[in-house]
Amino acid sequence: ERVRALADMLAEKLKLSGVDRDRLRWGALLHDIGKISVPRTVLNKPGRPDEREWSILRAHPAQGAQMAGPLRRWLGPWAGAIEHHHERYDGAGYPHGLAGKGISLGGRMLAIVDAYEVMTAARSYKKPMTPQAARRELVRSAGSHFDPDLVRAFLDISVGRLIWAVGLTALLAQLPVLGRLWVSGTAYRFGRAAAHTMVATALVAAVAVPGATSRS
Repeated sequence: ERVRALADMLAEKLKLSGVDRDRLRWGALLHDIGKISVPRTVLNKPGRPDEREWSILRAHPAQGAQMAGPLRRWLGPWAGAIEHHHERYDGAGYPHGLAGKGISLGGRMLAIVDAYEVMTAARSYKKPMTPQAARRELVRSAGSHFDPDLVRAFLDISVGRLIWAVGLTALLAQLPVLGRLWVSGTAYRFGRAAAHTMVATALVAAVAVPGATSRS
């Protein structure tokens, strides 16, 4: 959902049509669906993956594209947001080693917003970067990892809007006291109800975006 929100803001800067933004939203929401096929032990590994684990991880964009196959005709070129989001502008990415404008626009956009989300979100293996530090990293990698024109467009989004898009769940994940409370026995008594509430909230957020469930 955070990647969807960031992609939508970048689409706004690029002045994409309403139809294109609708398709991109769903491509963004589904971009990592291929990770369903990745073992949880690999996804949550605190250290750097070994070569075997990297080979499993690198397969997830192509597997995600296959899973989303029934939607490909409807998504059109925006299906590339799923398959191409780990391609690099210099051709050193995966799964196909595409380069430059040979990478779909959705893939080039998702490469930026997914990287920004990963850098600024708490993960089991790292601490989050500040938005300012993440933006500097995007600039440093413009022209190699990322499309430089799209990086410039992304930097036109205010830091305040980017922080807001990260959302409450990322904020809670970064608060150690609440994190410890959540896994404690006290929190467990309320966990199931809270989980239902969070899922309901996420679903409402996904469908409340203007045009998010547009007609085919």
